[in-house]
Parts: sequence; C-alpha cells; structure tokens
Amino acid sequence: MNGDRGKFDIGKLVAGGILAGVVMNICDYVSSNFILVNDWDRVARLRNMDMAVLGGTASLVTNIAVDFALGFLIVFIYAAIRPRMGRGPATATVAAFLAFLPEALYMATLASAFYTWDVYVRSQALMLVSYLAGGISGAWIYSEPEDDPD
Repeated sequence: MNGDRGKFDIGKLVAGGILAGVVMNICDYVSSNFILVNDWDRVARLRNMDMAVLGGTASLVTNIAVDFALGFLIVFIYAAIRPRMGRGPATATVAAFLAFLPEALYMATLASAFYTWDVYVRSQALMLVSYLAGGISGAWIYSEPEDDPD
C-alpha cells in the first residue's frame, strides 16, 4: 500500500477551493444582480425590508466569504470521496450536491418567513448551478500525486 494514501494535497485543495469560491461568487453575482433582482426587490417590499441594507457592504462581504468557505468545503468533500468514486466531474457533482443539500433544506425552513416559495425555488435552482460550477472547477484543479504523470 502507498504510505500517502488518504492524505490530501493541501496546496491543490487550497487552489481548488479558491477557484471554486471565485466561480461561485461570479455565479451568485450574476444571479442576484441580474436574474433575481426583481424577485429580491419584491420580497424586500413584501417584508418591509430596506434594500440598501440587504445589498450593503456587510451583506456583500458575508456573501463573498460564505462562497469561498463553500468552495473549500466542496473541494474538500470531492477530495475525500474521490478514492471511492474516482476523479472527475461526476464525483465533483456529487460533492457539490452533498454541500448544497443541507443549505437548500435549511433555506426551505426560511422560505415561508422570508422568501416566497417561487423565489425560493428559483434562487435555489440558481444556487445549485453555482455549487455545481464551483465544484467542477475546483475539482479540475485538485489532483493527487498518483494522478500526475511521471
């Protein structure tokens, strides 16, 4: 048996997590500021919320940080499951979905209090795209020594 089996390549894990975070931030920026902008405005008016606060600096910084944390989580899950499932986009898709599912279920608990169900469904569909794009891009970077040709 290989003595390095079960160890992560930390450098590639970090690089993959950063790329996944960047991709997720781009996806979320496009979906929130172009695709869902009217939905967020409608929800804010419906719930009597200030859009300046919802789109303010604190919210922006939090969303950016969360996307990077999720990017690292997805690549970590990918690295952890790939010895059993193999490398590639199919395994990256499973890793992304494993990270997405708890978030989607948690947000469903907030749907009736904050969102409307139609906005919840659209936002979660776009969020899944973000997770998948981030996961596949991060997995593209992540490899282990046995993957590299000699």
